[in-house]
Amino acid sequence: MPRAAIDIPIEIFRQKYHYDPETGKIHHIGSNGRVMRSIKSRKHGNGYIRVRYDGKEYLGHRVAWALHYGEQPPPIIDHINHVTNDNRIANLRGVTHQQNTKNSSLPANNKSGYVGVTSYKVTRYKARIKHNDRSIHLGVFDTLSEAVAARKAAERKYGFHQNHGTQAPSD
Repeated sequence: MPRAAIDIPIEIFRQKYHYDPETGKIHHIGSNGRVMRSIKSRKHGNGYIRVRYDGKEYLGHRVAWALHYGEQPPPIIDHINHVTNDNRIANLRGVTHQQNTKNSSLPANNKSGYVGVTSYKVTRYKARIKHNDRSIHLGVFDTLSEAVAARKAAERKYGFHQNHGTQAPSD
């Protein structure tokens, strides 16, 4: 579970920064009131943009949300396309923890190319899905395509996001 987020001082940020919802970029506002250069942000190992202000770090997508909507962001914000430094407002949505787990990238260690599908006894494939913190066995299949079809049907049944299991595009 993510740690508690720091409240964003929205009124101060609105005086100091301009957010472009089309590009997702946050820019400084100069003393003359004009939009200046993009802020110096730090992209960490997990891909999230971080904004430093007054000795604190704020996640860029949370700052974008606060500047765009004028309110504190929800506890969890999902990057719909899985690109964690894409802070366009169209790519951000407030979600529950359960909804966020239903829009996950394909794990790096996945060998079948499909979430929830693994090889089983060398020549067969087992499909499963996790829903409401419960692992559900979907069956053992003779072909990869049968296992994938069962998994996709379960994803539709349990309301998974259409991007679930896809890989984030490269930067």
